[in-house]
Amino acid sequence: MFDIMSIKNIKEKIMPAGRPSKQTSKKNKDSRSHLITTALELIKNGESLNVRAICSRSGLSTGTFYYYFRDKDDLLGYCLTQSLANSPIECCNEYSLSEQIFAVYLPLLQQYQDLGKPFMRQFYTGNNSSLARYMGEAEGQFLKGTVMFDSQELIKKAIQKGMLSETTDSYKLSADICILIKGSVFDWCLSDYKDKIIPTAKRLLQNYLAAFSSQSV
Repeated sequence: MFDIMSIKNIKEKIMPAGRPSKQTSKKNKDSRSHLITTALELIKNGESLNVRAICSRSGLSTGTFYYYFRDKDDLLGYCLTQSLANSPIECCNEYSLSEQIFAVYLPLLQQYQDLGKPFMRQFYTGNNSSLARYMGEAEGQFLKGTVMFDSQELIKKAIQKGMLSETTDSYKLSADICILIKGSVFDWCLSDYKDKIIPTAKRLLQNYLAAFSSQSV
């Protein structure tokens, strides 16, 4: 016959401390997904978006929200970047430098278009610290895994291969490109007509890089 202590020992062997059960993991995933879905619904309906509104509509506590996200911008940033996968950064003469750098930004720009202007108008604000996750720097260095870091790596390799002048400052050029892309996004967010951000960003990038290239980019 099992006593209480025996049952406790069996549970500890089956489910070690600190390791959540499958049911707990699924519940956590469902709660996070529900918070995200609720936030997207609020944006789609043109309603006010804040932590209190998200929790009230979702039926989840603020404690649950802050378990997953620092604030609403953190949640929006997660929506934007969760499907973006990092791929090896290579530089080759087969493609122009502008095409290669644009390929770095393309998944992000595609996400912008897919999520739509209402979402981006909520997210793309000057005081959103979550932007630094993939468009930022720390102590004068681009954060690894960001589009700025990947862009600079391509520029460095392009300089080594003679695709750009040896005097090109890879850091400044990568920063300028990011400013150009962000400017395109802000302009797209502010416009009321149904334009596409990707063709515009690509055209501006090609024209800008042409001034730095020692051969066709």
